[in-house]
Amino acid sequence: MQEELCGRLVWNKGDKPYTTKDIQQRLQKQWKTTRSCTMLSLSKGYYEFSFTTEIDLHVVWEMGTINLKLGVLRLFEWKKDFNMHKQRNTHAQVRIRLMELPLKYWMERTLREIASAVGTPLFIDKATSKHIFGHYARELVDMDFSKKLFNEIMVERGLFF
Repeated sequence: MQEELCGRLVWNKGDKPYTTKDIQQRLQKQWKTTRSCTMLSLSKGYYEFSFTTEIDLHVVWEMGTINLKLGVLRLFEWKKDFNMHKQRNTHAQVRIRLMELPLKYWMERTLREIASAVGTPLFIDKATSKHIFGHYARELVDMDFSKKLFNEIMVERGLFF
């Protein structure tokens, strides 16, 4: 029994597209499935992924949106009569500003964790990572506009012993 997902790879602005083989090799390293999957290009950045086990499909599906550094892969359920021309895109890459965040929280892991409250963190701005500009931290995030949007995020710190 074959298990399938579809996905759309959205390239970063100015990046040169990679071959299907290159993309599949990158995905295999990230997904770490028990068996290899097959990847079929459907055109215009859409792909179909076939898995030989349901477990592998669920492992990949749980990872959600994947940043491949060459673009963002968004996965969605395969449907029998999938038509890429009728597919509705509700995602966009947005630069967010984390205002009034003390510099001690400007570590990559912390910034990514905070940004994950609004979407999938993709890239931390150079000025932020090098602590050049301290008014706010900036991060590129893949956001789903079909979900609730937040104007504010409360960041609480815990006590460490």
